[in-house]
Amino acid sequence: MYGDAVEEVDYERYRLIEVRTAINEQHRALVENNHRGVLSIAYKPGPHSQITEQMTMRFDEWYCSAAETFMKFAR
Repeated sequence: MYGDAVEEVDYERYRLIEVRTAINEQHRALVENNHRGVLSIAYKPGPHSQITEQMTMRFDEWYCSAAETFMKFAR
């Protein structure tokens, strides 16, 4: 919805609330399910996706490098 949308012309408030509530409930269910999976003793993390997780990989590389540098000077 655009910032200049007009209530009851471009959207109905009750419908907007219904959609937003449904999205929030779906999101909560997804996050809770993922959390249960990660807590499972059967969970074993896999490698990052080269296609969709490049930023995560860059962060991991930066973090490990920073931790290594810190540990060198902490001795």
